[in-house]
Amino acid sequence: IGAALLAAASRSGGKPTAFRGWRLDRVPRGLRQFTCRACSNHCTVEEFTVSGEKSYWGDKCSERYRRRTKTERKPALPNLIRFRDHQMEPFRKPAAAGPAVRGRAGVALTLHFQDRLPFWKTYLEAAGFECVFSGHTDPDVAAAGVEACVNEPGFPVQAAHGHFVRLMAEKPDILFFPHVVNEEDPTGSVASFLCPWVQTFPLIARHVSVLEPVRDRIFCPTVAFREGPVGVEE
Repeated sequence: IGAALLAAASRSGGKPTAFRGWRLDRVPRGLRQFTCRACSNHCTVEEFTVSGEKSYWGDKCSERYRRRTKTERKPALPNLIRFRDHQMEPFRKPAAAGPAVRGRAGVALTLHFQDRLPFWKTYLEAAGFECVFSGHTDPDVAAAGVEACVNEPGFPVQAAHGHFVRLMAEKPDILFFPHVVNEEDPTGSVASFLCPWVQTFPLIARHVSVLEPVRDRIFCPTVAFREGPVGVEE
């Protein structure tokens, strides 16, 4: 709905749009599968053709089939990922306060920790911990995560394993990653929950062989933000 409202607001002068109509069964379309041999991954790529326009899905590196297109159009919204990173940057730095009294807490900058970093960093430092961060997701982190996984979750969860592997090298006293069940909802609508893979990631990490040296240091209290401040405090 939001995308439709933005499209309607940007339309002017009665110019035609790219909307194909409601009868999608009449839209020319096709599907072709092939193996990409541009690198050693040998991905199975699906080529979709809709009204003569081609799009490609299934490739891992995205170098060959997802190149950026040049356009004179400006985005309707700013780069929200860049904005978030800019706002979070001060929280990724160690505190300038005195020495930690309870030790060093490893913080993986992945999954829901990206948005909750100000809350958890403030909490850990108030509790007497020095925060040690895993850094951004880079190719080394991603590769370590894929290698560490004992199953095949989505890429963000695979990368999260890599963040734990990187933190393990920093030898923190604890690896802090709460078992977050849900988020707050001021509207009181129908209950919803975080992805099961994200919820259970710290529990699964305790059974990953490469993380065995820090298994007993993974601290993952259960938190349900939907229950409000009192429930979170408990």
